[in-house]
Amino acid sequence: GVQASWLLTGDGEMYPAPPPRPENVYTLPGSNRRRVKTMDVPLISAVPAGKVATLFHPDYVDDYVTVDDVKDPQAFALKVKGNSMSPRIEDGDVVIVSPQQEARSGDICVARVNGEDTLKKVKFEGNYVHLIPLNPEFDPVTVKKRDVNFVWKVVKLIKEL
Repeated sequence: GVQASWLLTGDGEMYPAPPPRPENVYTLPGSNRRRVKTMDVPLISAVPAGKVATLFHPDYVDDYVTVDDVKDPQAFALKVKGNSMSPRIEDGDVVIVSPQQEARSGDICVARVNGEDTLKKVKFEGNYVHLIPLNPEFDPVTVKKRDVNFVWKVVKLIKEL
């Protein structure tokens, strides 16, 4: 990065002047900056957002995704397959799931029902769990709580670009 003329003669500036900043780039004030803790979560498989299926295999890690503000060390990532949750969550997006956080009515969750997995908005009502798609082209499904193996809360969404 040293200028050749400075090396040869010792005259002038040692380093070239930085290029001018483009007009559409703004600096952030230093007081607003904070250190964010990130973690790598395993991208273990895919979860269907459409018809339920057995795509989710927690024993195999495909890749890792770096995320911030996830406090569950057992969190993991799943790639979404299907469009029952569109337009909010679409095919190819990645959801970060926290098994540690309690799922409540209105949360978007990964649910396993009778060994099959799905990504849906959940509503708990007595002995039943309603699995509600966001896409109006899909119908909600109601299952008995005893048929639900788990319901894990989605804590972060990474949109496919």
